[in-house]
Amino acid sequence: MRAAVAKVILFSAVVAAAASLWASDQKDKKSGVWDSGSFGIFVNGRRVGTETFNIEQRPDLNIATSEIKVDDGKTRATQTAEMQVTPSGELRSYVWHAIFPQKQAWNPRTSSWWNT
Repeated sequence: MRAAVAKVILFSAVVAAAASLWASDQKDKKSGVWDSGSFGIFVNGRRVGTETFNIEQRPDLNIATSEIKVDDGKTRATQTAEMQVTPSGELRSYVWHAIFPQKQAWNPRTSSWWNT
């Protein structure tokens, strides 16, 4: 189950990041929050979590943040992510952290996990 939850969470973060890049091409160049909201995470038709996200454009940087909370009755997890992308689409940074049940982080450059 833990691997499935991790895959769902990582997929959600990638979707939020892609939405940020797409939004930067679709809207005029004003600064501010472009989109925010939440998604339900369902497994076999049962809600097990929620992802909240925020996509913000600044003159020199687009920032997508998300927080995911999962509780399926057996496993609880809270994770956050932040991605920063320049207006030209260059990835400036990506930070992912697990806050609960165990503090962890992920490095996308090496595809490695470590405890924090």
